[in-house]
Amino acid sequence: TDVVYQDELISEDSSTVKLYGRDHELDYLTNMYNLVKNQNSYRKVVVSGQSGSGKTFLVSAFQELVLKTNGFFCSGKHFQNSHLGQDVYPALISAFSDLCDIVLQSESFDEKHLSGIKHALGKDGYLLAKAGANIAPFLDESSPCFSSFFTKSEPSLDKFKTVCKSFLRAMSASEHPVVLFLDDMQWADTGTIRLLDAILKDTEIRNFMLILAYRDDDGEALSAINGHLENITDCHLLKLDNLDSCAVKEIVLGELSGSTLKDCDELCALISRKTQGHPFHVKHFIDSIKKNGLLSLVDGKWVCDIELVRAEMMISDSLADLLSSEFQRLDNDLQDILRIASLLGYHFVTKTLQAIVNEYFKSRKSDNISDVSGLSLTQFLESAVEEGFLEKIGDGYQFSHDKLQSLFQESMTTDYREKLHAMIGRQLLLRRSSDYSIYQAAVHLNIASKNHFNTEEERVELARTNLEASKFCEFRSAYLQSVYFLQKGLDLLDNQNKWSDNFDLSFALTKSLAKMQFFVGNLEGCKTANIEVAFRAKSFESTIQCFLLNVDVHIADDDLAGLVSAGRKEINKLGLVRMPRKGMVDDFNF
Repeated sequence: TDVVYQDELISEDSSTVKLYGRDHELDYLTNMYNLVKNQNSYRKVVVSGQSGSGKTFLVSAFQELVLKTNGFFCSGKHFQNSHLGQDVYPALISAFSDLCDIVLQSESFDEKHLSGIKHALGKDGYLLAKAGANIAPFLDESSPCFSSFFTKSEPSLDKFKTVCKSFLRAMSASEHPVVLFLDDMQWADTGTIRLLDAILKDTEIRNFMLILAYRDDDGEALSAINGHLENITDCHLLKLDNLDSCAVKEIVLGELSGSTLKDCDELCALISRKTQGHPFHVKHFIDSIKKNGLLSLVDGKWVCDIELVRAEMMISDSLADLLSSEFQRLDNDLQDILRIASLLGYHFVTKTLQAIVNEYFKSRKSDNISDVSGLSLTQFLESAVEEGFLEKIGDGYQFSHDKLQSLFQESMTTDYREKLHAMIGRQLLLRRSSDYSIYQAAVHLNIASKNHFNTEEERVELARTNLEASKFCEFRSAYLQSVYFLQKGLDLLDNQNKWSDNFDLSFALTKSLAKMQFFVGNLEGCKTANIEVAFRAKSFESTIQCFLLNVDVHIADDDLAGLVSAGRKEINKLGLVRMPRKGMVDDFNF
């Protein structure tokens, strides 16, 4: 059992983030951090709860406490559909980049510290830079550029795991413990899950705290990570339940900014019963009755019509109905815009949305959105901000909560949603502003491919797009995602005629698949694809590359006898020299 230090290094009283009804949970995280700092240890905490239960807000309050004791706090968030290949290690790379920036800005950072980090990362540190992490200042000048050929038998995913663990060990120090928070793990991509599995099992990391948060009410999305979470050793589980009536009253009083309200207790009781203490719905319900004039500020005092509030509750049978009714009150064109935006992601850039929205309204026989409504896209989005559905951020917007993003996605039929994905994907391909836009286009088009790409020409073109997307993932060290796109590309081609009708494309996809399967450690998958490539190879160079990959597979599989046998066969096949069939392997001491 962990000891709770009486002379805590930090306490919840030092936080300026106002947290309601979560004192026990904040104490728990505080104690875990104190153990990390006092014992130079590694602690793992998994925070679970329903969507909107306040997991992110709890950790945000904890973040303030960490920063006040010279700790380093970095974080990343997963988004819907990232498990389908929509992002490349999204949360981890974001967190790693944050950590690099924090360390560089630290007053204690010096040449000695820099030298230690460079030494820890070694020559493979460039793999993190390829993945998108802002790690260039910590790379040794002799660190190699990425080679498209095989030079070692160790699968590259294993090398990437190793360098990520080395990075965290190097960044964590007793004077600056590191807290890494990964949010919405239910949407984690497969590559992140496998990478985290290695980090979770690392016994050499010190002065480090890992916090994983996930929704426990999203059964379908959780299926991919449940096995990993259940098998984590020495992991502390922290479940957030709904708030009690006292905490609900604190939220209501907080929303009233200290002003008085007649019948406050009755209103709090009504809200508590209706929302069952769910934090997101408590806040949303208060905003709703304010917006509808049922709770208003008159002459410096809050006035509430309790009977009308009770009637409002009777109209909407469930909290989902309440959200849906808010959505239905929006302008029809704004609803369509927000549906499109929800498919672009939790965050979206206005310029990208503008191109897709214009195409959408053209399909309705109008030149653009202004011809339909007389309003610009920005005016529509600003009205969504006023209604509480969006927040302005940088050169774009984000949904106020991913629960609202889900609301718009779920308001569409499957067929309608797939048609929008197809439209988004085609527009991104037309723009081709970067390799990333091609990669994003492949994600959207793949979702729509089953029912909306019926001609051979369309499917072949999409297969090519998947090949390009796989190359983007390969460059970013996202080998599992690369495998996904390559397999998708092959699946799109006619299995019976792909080699006769689309030889070059089929060969490129299969050859890359063999390589990526090796990189992720799937040796059987690599062998299967490599045999196909060797059989179809038309050039001496391709034949040699197949042979060298086969050599790497045998070495990785610790199969020296198979390696010698394969080498003898290949040399005989090429007619370079005749090798003996017997005696050669027997000379080795296995």
